[in-house]
Amino acid sequence: RPIREEDLIAAAKGTVASSKNKTKDGKADSRAQKVAVNKTFLRHFRKLLAIAFPTIKSQQGGYLVGLSLLLLLRTWLSLKTTQVMGSIAKRMVETEVKPLAWAIGELAMWAVPASAVNSGLRYTTSLLQLTFRRNLTKHFHHKYLSQQNFFKSVGLGAVDSVDQRVTSDVQRFSDEAAEIYTTLFKPIVDIALFA
Repeated sequence: RPIREEDLIAAAKGTVASSKNKTKDGKADSRAQKVAVNKTFLRHFRKLLAIAFPTIKSQQGGYLVGLSLLLLLRTWLSLKTTQVMGSIAKRMVETEVKPLAWAIGELAMWAVPASAVNSGLRYTTSLLQLTFRRNLTKHFHHKYLSQQNFFKSVGLGAVDSVDQRVTSDVQRFSDEAAEIYTTLFKPIVDIALFA
């Protein structure tokens, strides 16, 4: 939906009102800067995520499936590594040298694929972040540069630091949105497996 001039004027009024919430030393009042996770936040987050992740059949969907498989593999490798470390502890208590050496060799054998999976997770997460950023940047460039919206927003002062919002804020959102999945998925899988 194109940005209307009324929306820009309303945003400008909001910016002016927020600039009045400054203390005498020029710093913003912390009450005006609080961010809450409410319906508005979730609605905006859903809209941005729909732009960054259009469909499950998109390139991002493929990365998400790959990320899910790597997370499951990492969980399985963590279980195997834990079993081997338990075996090492048992051999140390029993003071059996030869079985202890075999157990340490087995741990080294499982450490190689575990490190490869961790690197794959970082790489796939980076690819997902990059595609999110590409989609959002294209969308915002199209919106800001069409119908002179960029010049209206800068000229009216409705949006401060437009260039920062289109570049670094999009990058931060993309990074955090891609990290949310890995942060939430592994504990859910761990709870499901161990329960």
